[in-house]
Amino acid sequence: MAKQTNNYQPKSFRNAAMLFQAADTTTIKDVIAAGADDSVITSVVLTSDSTSVENIQFLLHDGTNSHIITTLRIPAGAGTNGSNLPVDGLAGVWLPLSAGKRVLTIQAGWKLQAAMRATASGNIEMTATAQDY
Repeated sequence: MAKQTNNYQPKSFRNAAMLFQAADTTTIKDVIAAGADDSVITSVVLTSDSTSVENIQFLLHDGTNSHIITTLRIPAGAGTNGSNLPVDGLAGVWLPLSAGKRVLTIQAGWKLQAAMRATASGNIEMTATAQDY
């Protein structure tokens, strides 16, 4: 295979936000989809106004099936109570490093999804940023 010599720069940046409430139970929700020419998710931040620890799953959807990639614990009041910081959804060691930051690369037709492991006792908000190539 020949060495790649092109320096690909992002065409655009996108942000997405979603909210999990108790009424959502364990429903899988779309977080952000890949662009037409693939995307790199550079940020996923989670906050919670719940009074208890919550667990959330991240999944990759390939257009047909959803595949669990990790489960994260969200501390009570993360990012909202003044003592627990928001959760960096990409901080896990399960992702590769790119320029010193963990990122998730997804190809066109795929999307990042999330689901609570159990009904949330409060609101869980998630924001994501993607670069499209």
